[in-house]
Amino acid sequence: SMAENKQEEAREKHATKTALAKQLADLNAIEGGDLNNAFKALTPEEKTVHEASIKGDRNTLVADSFIPAAMAIIYLLLILYFKGIGGYKPVSIEEQK
Repeated sequence: SMAENKQEEAREKHATKTALAKQLADLNAIEGGDLNNAFKALTPEEKTVHEASIKGDRNTLVADSFIPAAMAIIYLLLILYFKGIGGYKPVSIEEQK
């Protein structure tokens, strides 16, 4: 039945998690252990995903650094523009009579 299938699925997930926890504990990679040992517990596919995630994160940081750089250039151009026209001049809008 469906309920039995769900129970079996839950048991399998629990067994997998328990096995991974034991493997990490055996490698001294949990609770203040060495993270390099945890890396050894990964499958080659998991290592590839982990490395790709780090590379993607770094690329995102590089891309994100262009935003404040562009803003700095724009503000510098605004400052030069206002200096060029003799300073910032407020424009007042008055009702026509």
